[in-house]
This record gives sequence, C-alpha cells and structure tokens, in this order.
Amino acid sequence: MQHLNIDGEKMKAKVILSLMASFLISNACFANNDAWQRSYTLEAAGQYIAAAEAIEPILKQTPSNEFAELRSGWLHYLAANYSRSISHYQTALKINNLSIDAMLGISLPLMAQSRWREASRYLNDVIKQSKWNYYAHTRLMTCEENMKKWQELKKHTEEVLLRYPSDATVLVYMARAQAKTNEGEKAKETYKKVLQRYPTHLEATKFLAK
Repeated sequence: MQHLNIDGEKMKAKVILSLMASFLISNACFANNDAWQRSYTLEAAGQYIAAAEAIEPILKQTPSNEFAELRSGWLHYLAANYSRSISHYQTALKINNLSIDAMLGISLPLMAQSRWREASRYLNDVIKQSKWNYYAHTRLMTCEENMKKWQELKKHTEEVLLRYPSDATVLVYMARAQAKTNEGEKAKETYKKVLQRYPTHLEATKFLAK
C-alpha cells in the first residue's frame, strides 16, 4: 500500500513538472510573439534601432535563430549601422551558407559603403544558385557601373534584358553603358525605350534633350 502511495506521488510530481514546463514554454512563445510584433511596429514607425533591440532577447535565447539574424541585419542596414548589419548577415550565412536572403541582404550594407567588389562576390554567389535572380543582377549592375566596367555592364544588360524585356531599370543601365562606350545613337534609342516604359523618367528625358 505504501509502495502504491510512493508511485502515486512520483506520478503527481511528473505531471506537475510537465505542466510547469508547458507553462514556461507557452510564456516564452507569447513573449517571443510580443517581441516580433513590437519589432515590426517600431520598424513601421522608422525606429530601426529600437526595432532591432526588440528581438535581441530572442537572439540571446536562440543564438542560431536564422530569421532573427536576417531581420537584425535588415534593421541595422535601415539604421545605417552597416558594420552591425554585415555582422548579422555573416552570422546568418554561417547558419545557412545557401541562404539567398543573406547573400542579397549583405550586399546592401556593402554597397552602401561603396565596397563594390565585395558586394559583387556575394551577388555572383546568388546568381550561381539562382541564375536570373532579378535583385542580384540589378545590384550587380550598380556595382559594375561604380567600378566603371562599362563593356562588362553593357554585355550584362543585354543578357538580362532578354529575360526581362519590359524592365526600365535594365534599359537605363544599358543606355549608360552605351553612352560611356561612345555609342551615343544606341544610347538615344535605348532611352527612348525607357520612356515607353516610364514616360516621366528624368534621366532619359534629359539625355534625349541634349
């Protein structure tokens, strides 16, 4: 009889511990949800550092939280805190070295610091995985332009335009490259195509008015 009482007490203790664990997990989930919500609200208000700080407890609780690293990288980029942004994106890449999100993300603070060659490396890594990724190609065009790789840029735009024939941005880069490689007449024709897609485009209008 005493043996049965001991077993019963052990069972009660297990049930209580299980309920306590469930309660703590539930509270942690609610706390995390509150943190995410607070972060998004602060971001919408333009308070980017505060938005990043809102999810710092999540990073401390789960150091390998890939999404928290990606979001922190984005928020610090918006706050022009580029070194912190790069650090978070690098951590995200250590967690998942195939992450296109992280490769595209890290290109932004690098480009903001005029680190064109480094940004190009990450963007080319994206293209190796996702051959015609629009964001990777257009950002790479920005890098090529700033490194004054005009012939490379011109060829690049020709290839991408075959895949995105309606895109005005690619046409603008093409026209710039043509103008820089002494193909003024071709640049005019390309800017005319830009205006077909974007009738109020200031750069195209100014070039054609020369």
